[in-house]
Amino acid sequence: MSFKLAKGVMARLSSLRAGLSWELWLLPFLIALDRISKNMVELHLPWQVHVPFLPKLLGFYYTANTGAAFSIFTGQNAILATIASVAAIFLLVVRPRLTEGKTMLRVTWCLMLAGALGNLWDRLTRGAVVDFLFFEFINFPVFNIADTCMVCGLSLYILVTMFTPVTRDIS
Repeated sequence: MSFKLAKGVMARLSSLRAGLSWELWLLPFLIALDRISKNMVELHLPWQVHVPFLPKLLGFYYTANTGAAFSIFTGQNAILATIASVAAIFLLVVRPRLTEGKTMLRVTWCLMLAGALGNLWDRLTRGAVVDFLFFEFINFPVFNIADTCMVCGLSLYILVTMFTPVTRDIS
């Protein structure tokens, strides 16, 4: 039974390659943007010190988060890494059906997968996610590029699916 399942997953992954074009550039670009930004923060920003960037709008604050959004599940790195892994595999497997050739849905797919993989990398290599961006004008948690990709991708997906008419074959 497990051989059949593995064969099915491999078939799905090979169908994933079919039809990929610009996603093969966008996805690595987003992941690299996340990685480079986090590496730059680690090299050049002091630990947990506010550094203004756009006064009264956006600042830097280098910290690490062992939890998820809004620091929920703090200290549950293994569980969160497992969830991120499952989410990434799910996005890879459902890509052909999720995007259905629609450009905007393909963008959402890239954003969500880049976000999941960017923070998963931190969890696996550092044991925590590097966060460094924060809005100065509201009380909002510190976040990073991967978080931004995930939130924008999911929000865009919801908007696109809400406002795209569903066509059904009645035959």
